[in-house]
Amino acid sequence: MSIEYIVKKNKNELSQRKKEGLLKLAKLIQVFRLDPVFAVEWLFGIQLLDFQAYVFLKSWVTPNCVWCQCRGSGKTTLGSPFIMLKNLLIPNYQAYILASSGSQSKNMFSKIEQIAKREIESFTGLNDVFFNETVKNVANKDGFTHNPNSYEFKLYNGSCTNTLNSVPDNMRGK
Repeated sequence: MSIEYIVKKNKNELSQRKKEGLLKLAKLIQVFRLDPVFAVEWLFGIQLLDFQAYVFLKSWVTPNCVWCQCRGSGKTTLGSPFIMLKNLLIPNYQAYILASSGSQSKNMFSKIEQIAKREIESFTGLNDVFFNETVKNVANKDGFTHNPNSYEFKLYNGSCTNTLNSVPDNMRGK
């Protein structure tokens, strides 16, 4: 029996085990990107209703979409995991939450924050996958900043979401 030593050529070279782990992660991310309803259920623990899953799937690959739904249909509750999942699965994804008033933008942002922190009692199966991906520092201990100009969170993959807390006409440049 001979012992074989593996010597790395430089300090940036990955080991075979690390390469295999990264390949498995890449395949898992691709599965989640292909089936976002499964991803929401598996990553966040949110069970979507049939019509919500249909809206989710039809909106996933569309560059621009409008959800025209009745009052009480859960637009904010559905839009929050939609933005969360796009941020999580697409590196350097930039999302802006824009509504007819700043308070509505802040409301949707707070819904994302509540889902991430597992503060919604009726969502019994929530987990903290998204919360663990938010960039935390000394200034914002939970990863969510509440600057009056724009609420914001950032993820480790470079994705970011901001609210536009003003009249939409004043934010044309964004």
